[in-house]
Amino acid sequence: MNGKGIMEKVYYSIRETADMLGVALSKLRYWEQEFEEIQPKHYNGSPRRFYSAEDVALLRRIQYLREEQHLPIEAVRLRLRQGENNIDRTMQVRKSLMQLREELAALREMI
Repeated sequence: MNGKGIMEKVYYSIRETADMLGVALSKLRYWEQEFEEIQPKHYNGSPRRFYSAEDVALLRRIQYLREEQHLPIEAVRLRLRQGENNIDRTMQVRKSLMQLREELAALREMI
């Protein structure tokens, strides 16, 4: 369950995953080819992809490293091998700083 008492899904379709990340389906398919760690489930031989919460978290890390840090694919692979804790920590710090920036901008508007 999330903090709002709503049960989170176990698996997400490729469309749901793309919408969560704000990326095109083709980008997810590309990342899937480039990063062997991404292993969506396929049920009963179906070509439909289903991503777990862990897959989505990994995709968020990849997205952050590619789009926010502008790292090439090889550098992203290296960072992922080095460990996700540092990436997650950096992502959280950046998110906090962006929220703080928004709050400061709102305060500036009030002055």
